[in-house]
Amino acid sequence: MEGLTPGMALTDARVVFPAVDVVMADSVADAELLDTLTAWCGRYTPWAAGEGRDGIFLDVTGCAHLFGGEAALCADLTRRLEGFGFTVRVAMADTPGAAWAMAHFGASGTIVPAGGARAALARLPVSALRLDPATVGGLARVGVRKIFDLRSMPRAPLTKTTSVATTLTVELNVTLTGSGRHKLIRPCSARQRCVSMVSCAPHLMVRRCGATGPKARQAQLHRI
Repeated sequence: MEGLTPGMALTDARVVFPAVDVVMADSVADAELLDTLTAWCGRYTPWAAGEGRDGIFLDVTGCAHLFGGEAALCADLTRRLEGFGFTVRVAMADTPGAAWAMAHFGASGTIVPAGGARAALARLPVSALRLDPATVGGLARVGVRKIFDLRSMPRAPLTKTTSVATTLTVELNVTLTGSGRHKLIRPCSARQRCVSMVSCAPHLMVRRCGATGPKARQAQLHRI
């Protein structure tokens, strides 16, 4: 018999494990805890941001060597968070989308080599592209369940609506290459921090794009 799984109905959970403890969810407290953990992650990089309800993005560009390398940093992060009592899934890649995909659907602790996202993510489910459930279900009905299936299939048969096909193309491109859009991963309100982040952004983008990467003549900052 399978154990308890996320999303399981309480009645079903009690059938599997009658002694299960039930605690009411507290979304406000959860959000505050995530903020606290995000701030704590500043020990690894100044660029840390909460992701969704239970994730944290860390941009460790130029920081990993301070902890003995990428593998050592991941191991230290995992050990410390598990020591706090959390269940942790960690992954590292050269784009946030690829790292998110591997952390959620790959093996925890995976470090995707630079430029290796296409091969590393090929066998992951299309859900790893952070598509909505309706799109994932529609893809499954035409036999597309893995990212590899999506990459190797013509766009026309996937959908009758151009907007969905475009969304799939953009999300695949962003996840694998990081191109197509760039946004600050940590919202901020303090004036001084905003000024600091804006002054650093051009240098960060130049470093990520490299000498042969995509070019930009103009960048716009939007208040959201």
